[in-house]
Amino acid sequence: MTYWQRILALRGVKIDDNWIDPTTILLLTWVDRRNFDPDGHYIDPHLGDLAPMLRDRGLRVVYVPRILHTIPYPEAIDRLLQSGETFLFLELLLTEVDWQTCQQQAQAFQPCLNPEDAIAGVPTYRLTQEHLEQTRNTLAFTLTYGACIASLATRNMQPRQIIHTCEGHSWEQALAWSVRHYLPHTAIVGYDNGNFSRLALCLYPAAHELGLRPLPDRIVAGGSLFQHLLIAEGFPKEKVVRGCALRHAYLWADPAAVKAHPPCRLRILVATSIGLGDSVELVSKAVQAFGADPNVTVMIKCHPLVDWGQVARYARIPASQTQIQVVNTPISQLLPTVDILLYTYTLVCYEALQYGVKPIFVRSENFLNLNPLEAAPDIHWVATTPTDLQARVQQISQMPPPATQAWQDRATEVLEAALHPVSPACLDAFLIGRDGVKQQ
Repeated sequence: MTYWQRILALRGVKIDDNWIDPTTILLLTWVDRRNFDPDGHYIDPHLGDLAPMLRDRGLRVVYVPRILHTIPYPEAIDRLLQSGETFLFLELLLTEVDWQTCQQQAQAFQPCLNPEDAIAGVPTYRLTQEHLEQTRNTLAFTLTYGACIASLATRNMQPRQIIHTCEGHSWEQALAWSVRHYLPHTAIVGYDNGNFSRLALCLYPAAHELGLRPLPDRIVAGGSLFQHLLIAEGFPKEKVVRGCALRHAYLWADPAAVKAHPPCRLRILVATSIGLGDSVELVSKAVQAFGADPNVTVMIKCHPLVDWGQVARYARIPASQTQIQVVNTPISQLLPTVDILLYTYTLVCYEALQYGVKPIFVRSENFLNLNPLEAAPDIHWVATTPTDLQARVQQISQMPPPATQAWQDRATEVLEAALHPVSPACLDAFLIGRDGVKQQ
């Protein structure tokens, strides 16, 4: 925290109390190199064009960035400052005493654990202890949201709303509690980030938590599919509304997308998730299944937060397998060029549907299986081993034209339900009238 504050001080970055007034919307977002176009302009890969849409309604927008580890902090700050957007850096709202207090609170956290605790007969006491120790620093960071929001209140900086990506993480709950406590007239809205799997357990509160767990005043789902899932999993119906797929507006820019390559060679895209271990497992299975097949090209696209060098170190791809390609091309440009997608926990499986790309969920033998397409079992395939993969690809390749067309019709239906097209009208889902905020 001290390092970040020093970098900001060296660049003369300060907080202007005039930035935030009752017409201001704060957008909490994440920043790495994806947030900048080649000309240095700011683009938001998480919230899309939400900021300009809000400005068109006469609202002031201030971004609240969190810098990801894949970009050096000084580089990120320099590029943000040069972009022309307005940014509020939470680091400047914290004092050294605030940070020390959060660390002390995290160290003092000692939940009551029963040494006899078990799940399905598996002892969990020591695993829980290990998890607690591994996440104490994260807990300290989470607690800083309380100090930051309190600092805003002290400065009399009360925005109309705060909008953030919503995945059910602990920092979101700390933020919701703090806003409700220190800024009671500020509405807080969570925007779903595509956690379609029911096994994304942190997202869904248990029934007995609903009166205790701090939730946003509203959750905006990217489509009706996730809206219904959230309600089915226990979220209060009045809190969940359908919005639009801000991150995926490009999907609807060219609905008549066609393949950009001749059909003589099968092209398979391997899209990894955010985890290193399951990425290695996915890549290894793809290489074992198709690395020696001269009729197949395998393109590997890692999640932006996954280091390909680390994946390659464990996956051990033979140099002779030249049909294995590692690509950095944006997904929007890759999908029109491929036939089949191998995926684990990534929304690329939904994007693929627009381009007629058949998705195969590759089950892990070592990790929790989070399948974003579990709600639509009729439009994706499942494989576990390299042999399974070969069989599924052969099955897909032999689909007759009527079956392919039926699949595409159903895939389009699912896609539109999951990732609703962006329009000016969908902005209403994100806006809560100042008199309409329901305090919990």
